Amino acid sequence: MNLLKRSFLYLFRKWKVSILLLLILFMVVTLTLSGIAVLNAEEQKTEEFKEATGTSFSVERNYGSGGMETDEKGNTYLKSDAITQDMIKEIGSIDGIMGYNATVESISSVLKDGKYIPHSEDDLVGWDEVDSQTMSITNINLKYSNYFISNIFELVEGEHITPDTKNSIIVSEAYAKKE
Repeated sequence: MNLLKRSFLYLFRKWKVSILLLLILFMVVTLTLSGIAVLNAEEQKTEEFKEATGTSFSVERNYGSGGMETDEKGNTYLKSDAITQDMIKEIGSIDGIMGYNATVESISSVLKDGKYIPHSEDDLVGWDEVDSQTMSITNINLKYSNYFISNIFELVEGEHITPDTKNSIIVSEAYAKKE
């Protein structure tokens, strides 16, 4: 009697054991495949979560290292240690960092006939007198700015400022329409 014929006879003679072994094998394979599917789905959701939340960190200058100083014209500036271009490039070259943005924010008052145009003390940027005071934000890579990542601002026309962009400016729609 050959091996194949003996196998079939054994399976049919002990059919209850054969069905039990088949069910156990089926359950083990099903649970293994389910575990692999859950693991793949979890990894995909983790990546989506990282992208959706905009996982990021900030590096700021040490404001306590130098204080502020005012020159003879009344301009106030910081004397604290600033973040250098080399620091920015070194941080940007770390594995896992998709991109970076270096930002400098400043508020400027506009002169008229050699005198500062007054602005509201209660409102930092003087929204009620936009012509007299402006907030300037200098960026290296605008698409990584917190304003755009958190959807505070939305770019409705044009493109983001990148390291390759030269002599560009982005203004609000309301300011662009102002005469």
